[in-house]
Order: sequence, then C-alpha cells, then structure tokens
Amino acid sequence: MGTISRPSKASSGTTNYTNNTVADGDEVDADIDPIYTLVNGNLDNNNINASAVIDQSKILNESSTGAEARAITSSGSSASPATGGSLVTDQQRLRHILRRLTVGDDAQFYDASNAQNDAGWQEFRIVGPNLLLNSSFELFSSGTSAIPDHWSAINSPTFSVQATAATEGEGMEVTATAGAATQDGLSQVVGGIKPLTRYLVGARVEVGVGGAEVFTSGAEAAGTAYQDAVVALATPASYKTLSAIVVGDSSSPATDITFGIRTAGGGSDVFSADQCFFYELGGNPIANSTNVGIVATATAAQTVAAETTPAWYDITGITGTVRCPGPGYRIRVDVTISYNFNDVRGAIAVRLDENASAVAGPFGGTVRESNVAGSIFSHGTLTFAWVNFAPAAGTTYAYKAQVRSTDSDLTNSAGIVINGVQVESPANTFASHMIVSLERI
Repeated sequence: MGTISRPSKASSGTTNYTNNTVADGDEVDADIDPIYTLVNGNLDNNNINASAVIDQSKILNESSTGAEARAITSSGSSASPATGGSLVTDQQRLRHILRRLTVGDDAQFYDASNAQNDAGWQEFRIVGPNLLLNSSFELFSSGTSAIPDHWSAINSPTFSVQATAATEGEGMEVTATAGAATQDGLSQVVGGIKPLTRYLVGARVEVGVGGAEVFTSGAEAAGTAYQDAVVALATPASYKTLSAIVVGDSSSPATDITFGIRTAGGGSDVFSADQCFFYELGGNPIANSTNVGIVATATAAQTVAAETTPAWYDITGITGTVRCPGPGYRIRVDVTISYNFNDVRGAIAVRLDENASAVAGPFGGTVRESNVAGSIFSHGTLTFAWVNFAPAAGTTYAYKAQVRSTDSDLTNSAGIVINGVQVESPANTFASHMIVSLERI
C-alpha cells in the first residue's frame, strides 16, 4: 500500500488539531482509517525501515534453530512452520534419485583421534571400476540358499538370494540371518590396494531385525585419519546407503583390504544388501587406453650360436615389469626383434616369457637375402603382440623376449646376431624393442 500522510485540519490549517477545541469526527476518522487499512493486510516493503533488524523467528517459514531447520527440510515433515506439500513431494523424489545415483551420500571417516565424522555430501571423482566382484549378487552358482559367488561367509549365517525390493529397482539382493549371537554376514578381500590412496566403500543395506554395519579391515590403523571404518544402521529400517572413506596403509604393496557387511550381534539379526561398491578416489584417472607404458630398447649386438641342441636365450635389455593394481585391467606386450646373419639357410624363432613361463610363441622370423661381394647375407625384423586379459590383482608380472636359432647347419660360425650393425652395406644399426602396457578395460 505504501506510506500514508495525515490530512489537513480545518481548525488549524495544518495536519495537527488545535488545543482546547472540539475535534471534528470526520477529521478524526480521516486520520485513523488509513492506519487500520494499512495494518490489516496492506503493509509492504515501503513500510519497513531499511535498517530494521527483524528476528528470524518472526518471518514465516524461516527457522530460528538448527533443529527446526532440519525438521523443515526433512521429507514429509509436519514440523511447524511446515513446508508446503508439493515441496515435500519434490524433496522426496529428488532425495530418492540422488541416493540411487551417487555413492557419496553420507560418507564418513575416522580421524586421527578415532572419532567418526561425516565427510559430507560430495561428488567424488571415481578412478576405475568397482573393485568388488559380483558386487550386486547376480551370480549365485551354488543356489539361492547359499552365499553368492566371490563372497565369503562371516561366522555361520544363513543366506537367501532373491529379486531386490521394488523401491531399489531391478537386480538381486542377498539376505543374511545371524546364526547365533555373533556378528554374522559376508565379506570379500580386495587386493592390489595402492599405498596411502583413498577408497570409497559402502553398500545399500536394509535392516529387518536388529542392526547391521558395513566395515573394513586392513586399511590404515587406529590413530590415523581414514583408518578402518564401521558404519552402522542400528534399528530396523528400509534401504539406506552406508558408506565410508578409508585409505590404504603405507606398505608397498599396500595390505589387502577386507570389505564386509555383518549383523550388529544379535542372535536373530537380519539384513539385506543389494549394491556394494569399492572405488578408488582422486588421483589421476586412468583412461580407457594405454596408461602405463614401459619401453625397453636394445641396440647392443648379441650373438646366438647355431643350434645343435635346443636352447632359448634371453635377449639382453628386452625386459619389462608391471604390477596389476586391481581388477579391471589387462596387460599388453608388443615386441619387435631385429636380427641378421651371414647364412641364407639360417632361421630364427622368438617367444615371450612371463614370470619364467613361455606364454607366446615361438614365432618364425622373416628373411631378406642378398649377395654382396660373393657372400650370402640375411636380415629381418619380427614383430608380435600378446595380451594377458585377466592378470591377478596385486601381482607383479615380469616379461622378457627370448630367441633361438632353428637351424643346426649354419655355415657361419658366428650364428645369428640380434641388434647390432647390419653385415652388408650400408652398415645400418638395428634395434629391438618391447613395450609393456597396463590398460583399463
């Protein structure tokens, strides 16, 4: 409505009444009526002092305490002052979607004082795939009344595997019922942990009876930030994300971390779980391409004598070592071998050795013949590749290229020369190479 002004008075000619005179009723009404009109629903921004400090408790839907703020923003709240019904519905829908799409909801960690803390709502940078095998329990080769594949039982619970709750979408869930007054459940050991690297772990858990908890062991010790964690759901409740952030210890390689879900300890406790995760956090993400390339090059000449008895020789300098940090990787090895010899009848074979076992080859070489100054010379290049599609997590793999002559009747006593200078003119220098690559799949 805006501000109001007092009308002029006939007795005084001003906006004020004259002393010792009878006030005119119409003039009194003209003063008071606009006040009633203004106060009864017509106050607006023009009527509020720009420097006024109004207590928040006097403003509609503005909480005056932290507890009230939490109550107002809780889905389905009936707190006073209450939020509108449509807003509550929207909040419920958004929270459900966010719980389903994120693994960072309500993540917790233990600090160096052994106190449990909320890590807060975070959009984590996930590095690589889920390190848990059969993380959503779709594989159960021993039947629906046994523990799912790749998981180990904790003590003696009974298991059942079935379609997950409708609110969780499609997929499977596992239900564990404690067999005694112990902490029963299931766990899995994750190898290939990187030293002092953070991991986000957790599961979607529903408690039917008693309580349940997600836990780790093998991470940093008590008294260290991001140590082993226990995140509990204390009372019967519908599905909730229980998650924590832990860090691998300083060992190299770091100690394996056990991830598990178990009952709180009651003899009849029951929980269900349908999604588990174990992700590396931060660091430099590894793309879906070669990310670690170990290149070995050899140029020094190495002679392999004519073969009279079977023998494989390591090619000096053509070696490479790589460690598989966890599931979801493959190792590719590319080899190029250059050779020459002074005999047309000579032949060469090469192979790849992995951790003292031949895994690829033998492969035969190509030969180019020429007659230089009445002599016969041959040289060539042999290239091959090999892939380990399922390296074991946490295992170190050492590779080396090996060579042998496959002709016992070489007339040149010098045999085959790997690398070195070409015999015929021009005297080019040949080199051999091996590239060992760790790739994300």
